[in-house]
Amino acid sequence: AVWTDYVEFELRRHNYGRARELIQRATVVPKNRAIPRDAPVSKRVYKSTRLWALYADLEENLGTFMTTKAVYEKIIDLRLIT
Repeated sequence: AVWTDYVEFELRRHNYGRARELIQRATVVPKNRAIPRDAPVSKRVYKSTRLWALYADLEENLGTFMTTKAVYEKIIDLRLIT
C-alpha cells in the first residue's frame, strides 16, 4: 500500500515521470525468486497484483505500446495473471 500511495501522490502532483520511476523500482524482480513465505513483505512486494495493475495502467496511459506490452509480459511471466 505504501508504494501505491506514493505513486498516486506523485500522479496527483502531475509528476508522471517520477511516478513511473517509482513503480518500476517497486516491481523489480529479485534474481532469486525463491523467497520463503515468512520473508518480510519488502522482499515479496514484487508479486503484488495491485502494484502490477497500477503499473500496467500507468504504462497504458503514459507509456508506449512496447513498454505496455513488456509490463503485461512480465505479469504473465510472474504468473500473476493467465
